[in-house]
Amino acid sequence: MNKVFKNSKTIKLDDIYSLIPDSGNGVSLFYEETRTRKKKDSSGEEEYQYVNQLYFTRVNQALNRYVELSQNNSQNIKELIEQTSKIYAIIENFNITFKQY
Repeated sequence: MNKVFKNSKTIKLDDIYSLIPDSGNGVSLFYEETRTRKKKDSSGEEEYQYVNQLYFTRVNQALNRYVELSQNNSQNIKELIEQTSKIYAIIENFNITFKQY
């Protein structure tokens, strides 16, 4: 297990992304979101949990991918700047919390 996860099994980056250790020394970037879809048998809708998990050998690789994915949702330059500021704050907090590793 990666040393970053010594005290915690999950590191929550934001509302939908988390870092989770894998069985080896790697890390997973875990994405979880509640979505809505149409029911197959009727015109009603139902909620479901959409989950995606990406595997990386290093934490910094997972964080780089997190930056790429979270910035893709920006619609204009103002949103991009706001999202980038949030990401830097998350990574700074991450570095402060886990600087001993």
